[in-house]
Amino acid sequence: MQKIQVINIKCSGCKNTITKELETLGANSISIDIWTWIIQFEYEGKIDLIIQKLLSLGYPETGSKEALSLLKKAKSYISCALWKIS
Repeated sequence: MQKIQVINIKCSGCKNTITKELETLGANSISIDIWTWIIQFEYEGKIDLIIQKLLSLGYPETGSKEALSLLKKAKSYISCALWKIS
């Protein structure tokens, strides 16, 4: 089981977006804690692919330089808002 802590997970929409995208990379048994921002999953590939996918969605890894980016925060808010509209 792999574990990554990211920032910006705010709601079930964020959780659903992350789950769907990680599944497309081949991850399974995905568990996301909205309160601690910890994502757990099983994955046979390179973890860097998961980290890059999360970053592209606006969920950078905690402690990374991207975690300080307002643009990344904005991306995750857009994802959140789109889920609430649909």
